[in-house]
Amino acid sequence: MNPAVRCPRPTPLWAILCMLLSGCASYVPKDLNPATSAADFDARSLADPQLATFIGRHGLKPKGDWDLDRLTLAALYFSPELAIARAELAGAVGDTTSAAEWPNPSFNLSPGYNTDAAPGQTPWILGYTLTIPVDLSGQRSHRLLATEKRQEAARFRLAVAAWTARSAVRQTLSEMHTAENSAKAWHALLPALANARKALAAQTAAGESSAAESAQVRLTLDRAELASREADRARLNAASRLAETIGIPLAALNAQPLSFRGLGSFGRPPRIDQARLWAAQHRADLLAALSEYSATQADLQAEIARQYPDVSIGPGYQLDQGEGKWSLGLDVSLPLFNRNGGAIAAAEAKRSAEAAKFQALQIKILSDVDRTVGAYADSIADLATLGRMDADLIVASKHLAAQEKAGEVSALEAARLLMEQADAVVSAQAARQRAEQSLAALESAVQRPLRLLESEPTEKPARLSKKK
Repeated sequence: MNPAVRCPRPTPLWAILCMLLSGCASYVPKDLNPATSAADFDARSLADPQLATFIGRHGLKPKGDWDLDRLTLAALYFSPELAIARAELAGAVGDTTSAAEWPNPSFNLSPGYNTDAAPGQTPWILGYTLTIPVDLSGQRSHRLLATEKRQEAARFRLAVAAWTARSAVRQTLSEMHTAENSAKAWHALLPALANARKALAAQTAAGESSAAESAQVRLTLDRAELASREADRARLNAASRLAETIGIPLAALNAQPLSFRGLGSFGRPPRIDQARLWAAQHRADLLAALSEYSATQADLQAEIARQYPDVSIGPGYQLDQGEGKWSLGLDVSLPLFNRNGGAIAAAEAKRSAEAAKFQALQIKILSDVDRTVGAYADSIADLATLGRMDADLIVASKHLAAQEKAGEVSALEAARLLMEQADAVVSAQAARQRAEQSLAALESAVQRPLRLLESEPTEKPARLSKKK
């Protein structure tokens, strides 16, 4: 070896590998066990301290009645649908992080050996090349924009899942309220009907009434018992669906007293133009579709950018038999056989498909608003009739009690009047339930509580803009 030329001391390969791997993530297994998962679900409770903290962070007292607002927050905390939406959002955030990363350079080591090396020279040839990709067409920025828009869409879908949970809580809680009131009406009727049956049975035994009349009273009592049990089943079914919506066991829901505060509060119907404008601007699913469309715009721009050559530079160094040599390589892809036309056409088709989905969703939303505003206005008119029915029921109940006390009605007539009153009560409850459902449908159509529709939006509705 020429003593005038000294080779640099090479860095050990294991040291290089340690430096490269020091920042790598490691795999951590996370197994799913059905038995453990079921046990965790059974342990859920509305008395969970972490749930109380979550409720406190959202402006409510940690402890209080389990009404519509607090049950909605419990659903946001426990709901499996919200957990899925949060996981999808985390995946979208990871995609954005990945798209923001610069591509890694590649390192190439090419050792060689010269079998005809001159005496006194080292026969070893060591070559190093570092290849660095250069993004001249802006593909990275387009990819990053696409993932950011999809992350935005995932956030809107999380909002959709939250609103869906609220709507489901309101629906099932309203069904429980109706079923509970109906059950109370029927159960309150049973003792009076039982007394009427007993009195009529005594009259029949004394020959003062016929067996047919006694049978009619028994049928009336049987019908009331069936109706009361049906109302109990309806309440149980609604409670089961409410527990499923929240994401807790039914036993955990039954362990806490529920409040129906927040139900039965009906405001005036909103103006149709106001409701349409709000829905067209602020519906989370419509904004998610708009973000997905913007993502396809960025995808198309990225595919258009890919029709231009990819460029990489590769500075290198070679120690050739004791002599150091520097080099600079340039790697350019040549678009000779295609200009990425297929991928561009596919991206354009996906953009058109997302535009069609957006427009179809917008048409459905506006149609839902038109339908639900009209239905809610009709239900408000029904509530006025219900008010008159309630007043008439009170008068009829007092009159019947006075007639029974004076002995002016027979046991059979009293049983029939009681059944008519119970039927009226149940009909009134059903009408209130329809009003609750129409209000819930209206709020779902605009994705906003009715009390917050007072301020009319001023921005223009969400719309598509096409760029290429």
